[in-house]
Amino acid sequence: MTAISSALAAGAASRPAGGQSVTAERGDSLSAIASRHGVPLQSLIAANPQIANPNRIYPGDTITVPGGMGGAAPASNSPQAAAPGAGAQQPSQMKLSQDGLNMVKKYEGLFTKAYVCPAGVLTIGYGHTGAGVKPGQRITEAQAEQLLRQDMGKFEAAVQRQVKVPLTQGQFDALTSFTFNCGEGALKNSTLLKKLNAGDYAGAQAEFHKWNKGGGRVLPGLVKRRAEEAQMFGHAAPSGASAPTSASQALRNAAGAASARTHTVRAGDTLWDIARANGVSLQNLIAANPQIKNPNLIHAGQKVNIPGQTGGPTGPAPAPGGNASGARTARIAESFLNRNASELKKSGQLPMNPNVPSNLCCANFVSAVLQKNGLLSNGEHTDSVAQLDKTLRGKGWRPVSMAHAKPGDVVIMQRGGVSHTEIVAKNENGKITLIGSNNRNADGSQRITYDAGPWWQSKVSGILTPP
Repeated sequence: MTAISSALAAGAASRPAGGQSVTAERGDSLSAIASRHGVPLQSLIAANPQIANPNRIYPGDTITVPGGMGGAAPASNSPQAAAPGAGAQQPSQMKLSQDGLNMVKKYEGLFTKAYVCPAGVLTIGYGHTGAGVKPGQRITEAQAEQLLRQDMGKFEAAVQRQVKVPLTQGQFDALTSFTFNCGEGALKNSTLLKKLNAGDYAGAQAEFHKWNKGGGRVLPGLVKRRAEEAQMFGHAAPSGASAPTSASQALRNAAGAASARTHTVRAGDTLWDIARANGVSLQNLIAANPQIKNPNLIHAGQKVNIPGQTGGPTGPAPAPGGNASGARTARIAESFLNRNASELKKSGQLPMNPNVPSNLCCANFVSAVLQKNGLLSNGEHTDSVAQLDKTLRGKGWRPVSMAHAKPGDVVIMQRGGVSHTEIVAKNENGKITLIGSNNRNADGSQRITYDAGPWWQSKVSGILTPP
């Protein structure tokens, strides 16, 4: 990028008083600069028409900071400092700050040279893929960060779609990190979001800590991440944020109207299944059952109140499907290649149930990979091949033939006495390679490995692809 031209400098007098020029530093972004100087991001973008792509600036770029604009609160070195009492902003106008991005980076590996993952996808930086990645390409850490910021756009958009109340920058950052880790479906159906949209910011903060389990077990890595997100979120409503309107409160009350009947939860049930079977919306079913603290986790024998019919069932937001999502599933699985299953369960890097024996953890591994990619919530993790098959089909995953299998699809094998599942790593003109657990190595250990078959092909009961 070039410095601001003399013509632009000559026109500075037409800008609000107090404008100044700053030099972008390593790792900077327009969002971070706007936050540091207390100006709205859109005003900063408007003041710098020489920047063709606002999501990409480089060290040494000269940035004009308009003055007298108000808006964003100045940033602090402390992630928590921006949360309590900070100025209210509408989520639709917000972007992830540098503090938020740094938190996300903790959980991604950095590769400054492009490589072809086993699924055949060129990858660089913090897991970035796309047409712009070239063989042998090298980038700096700062450039990798810029690519990550672009990739974070869909998670920023998810928070913008789901949150209906004003936020501080710290709150937006914490929610975006949470969504990156758990998926938009988890955010959309969480008690965290329900409390936040009802104006209960302190209650929403407390909900972060409940998302610390994988396979029903508390994982140290998730405990640490949730604690950091909760700290960044803070407990106070932004200054200037108003309570929910009486009309919106009335709508919530109507959704939680008295139940006409109850349902006793059976093994394998989900609230989505119950809502669909009873012709009610998932949102209304959740509202009618405040005793269920985590809508993604119900147990056999629980009583679920069924509200009166208020419209057709609505399930969780569709998981991001297509080749991009599948390629990411395959990349996540391949990042754990050759890891000992027992050690992987203890590490907390995947939300696997540590109590499942390593020689029986095929569904445990596949569920954890899908959960890490946001395609399953923590309450949908399963150690059963049959239950995994049922859960995915219930979420709209559809069967495909072997000829159409692609990276990230899930292969279910339940024939000839076999009960096993793995993830498609690649399909090379009909030659399919899987990746999964329970594949014994020469040393007798159970590791995450490739599986080229062809033993499994006659055992396949379904190859499922995301919607």
